[in-house]
Amino acid sequence: MENVAALLNSQSYRQALARLCRLADSSTPDGRRVLDDWERCHKRSVHSVGKVIKRLESEDAHSISDSELSDDPLFWLQVLDEHCYREIS
Repeated sequence: MENVAALLNSQSYRQALARLCRLADSSTPDGRRVLDDWERCHKRSVHSVGKVIKRLESEDAHSISDSELSDDPLFWLQVLDEHCYREIS
């Protein structure tokens, strides 16, 4: 997650999204996908995707930590997906 946080903090959102996707699709030692674990710990965050996207676009974007990402990586996958979609549209 350190690499993803570094990419986010440098505003490389597409690369961060790609890295999270690769991490999600990787295998755990017992053969499951990492995404399976992410789905189990998904908290349905009290923060809306829109609020976090606004944070990415503000000066606060440079303060995202790897522990914040690790807390709910599926939420961040959703945030980055939505942000990149909006950016392209």
